[in-house]
Amino acid sequence: LLFHKDKTNQKEKEPIIKTDTWLKDCNSCIVHFDDKHYSRARVIHGKSNLIDLFFEDTDLRDMRYSKIAVDFSDNILGYVQTLCNVVVKKNPNYPDRPEFWMGECEILIINKAVQRQQDIRANINLQVRFFSETRRPFYVVITNLSAGGIFITTSEPLRIGEELSFKYNFRSLERIFRVEVLRVTKMPDNRFGYGLRFLDLTDGAESAIRSYVFKALRKEEQAKEVNQ
Repeated sequence: LLFHKDKTNQKEKEPIIKTDTWLKDCNSCIVHFDDKHYSRARVIHGKSNLIDLFFEDTDLRDMRYSKIAVDFSDNILGYVQTLCNVVVKKNPNYPDRPEFWMGECEILIINKAVQRQQDIRANINLQVRFFSETRRPFYVVITNLSAGGIFITTSEPLRIGEELSFKYNFRSLERIFRVEVLRVTKMPDNRFGYGLRFLDLTDGAESAIRSYVFKALRKEEQAKEVNQ
């Protein structure tokens, strides 16, 4: 067990809200240490609420965190928002396992399972410059983002099946993303809306997009809570 429960001190333990929807098929999460600091982690879990986390971030320290938000990406349950206790410590199996820092995570509450992973998307407002071998660079606004694709608005007429590219830093590295136009929607003011899918995403690029989407969804949830 990751957390040893001292029977002589049961009154000081926070009660775990039991559920039959602990993680089913999850390999990644985002840990929100505070409002400004979050870190992505690889997940190893069983059937209980006790989970091992292995952090990509190297700028951590030994620390125990109580009741912090952890967002899991589960292939069956979807985007799972939870409240957890997390103990961050040095990974005793480093360098056999590549991550220097690990976490012992105890899920206290599952707040919400949003969507299945492949459908997780966020509404955003992001201006980027598109490139093509057959036309001059032009600007678009990305209004919807998922690991599968994007929806953009632009005054530039595009063709179904046309391939384009753009550069953006969704997490910690600027990458080139290739996309293909799948559908078109006529918008007001002589603008067009296009649905595009990503082409040949690397694991790192897909991971960066998912992190960006999760962060955007978290901000959206926090904004709703403030307005309630």
